[in-house]
Amino acid sequence: MADSNIKTSDTEGTDVPVTLERAIRFANALVPKNVGLMFSRSDFPLPPAMDSASAWLDETFPARHFPALHEAFAEYSRGNPQNRVGIFLTCRSSYVLLEGITIVRMHPSALISSGQMMGMVVREWDGHLDRIRRCEACARFFYAHRKNTLTCSETCKNTRKVRKYREHRPRYEASALSVNGKIRGIEINRGEKQNGKA
Repeated sequence: MADSNIKTSDTEGTDVPVTLERAIRFANALVPKNVGLMFSRSDFPLPPAMDSASAWLDETFPARHFPALHEAFAEYSRGNPQNRVGIFLTCRSSYVLLEGITIVRMHPSALISSGQMMGMVVREWDGHLDRIRRCEACARFFYAHRKNTLTCSETCKNTRKVRKYREHRPRYEASALSVNGKIRGIEINRGEKQNGKA
């Protein structure tokens, strides 16, 4: 199945294995747009009976929050609910796999028995596992080109900085007041001494 409609620049220009790049693309289809939440595998249950699967996918994963998933449905399902379920299961398997790596730091080989991946992928991903991250701003999966990278883009990097500043703002302001108070006190004392000498 082609995946050209599930786009991300998170792995472009690197030596990322093709299977890992595709897993990141499909997993990110289940990361809601403009909602910085960390979902878990329990948020993506298996579809119900096939005859109601299409309605279930529309109701459970509304297009306004999961545009990449619904774009994939439009591109590949051709109106067939069974194909839509297949696309969803591919995205879900990718999500569960990457979640296990990023949150639990689980090696992919531990997931082979659960049918999440093939042994071939284990060999391909060795040496890349510590670079698979979740963006601290938008919760998307991405491949970190540098070891200290915590976000998937410059936009998310700035978003994270703003959030961190707001989180610690009271402490920053208290520290600034303390420092400024000491400086003002020193200046006042210096002024008094100079006036006394004069």
